[in-house]
Amino acid sequence: MAMNSENEADLRFVLLEIGKLSSNVERLITDVKFMGEKVDGLRHQVTFVRGALYVVSGVLAAGVYYVAALYR
Repeated sequence: MAMNSENEADLRFVLLEIGKLSSNVERLITDVKFMGEKVDGLRHQVTFVRGALYVVSGVLAAGVYYVAALYR
């Protein structure tokens, strides 16, 4: 089967569009990886703040218990 210029142009167009799509997919993969790292960092910060709140609330509860014991 001989390729005429119209078929060759169609083939070039398809190959060009596949190249663009491939480039966009690679960019999307990079963006998703970056956002995943940001979400992971945020998760670590939230865990740290939660732990700090537990410690502060424990110290505050012990302080209130101690002060209440002094006034009995």
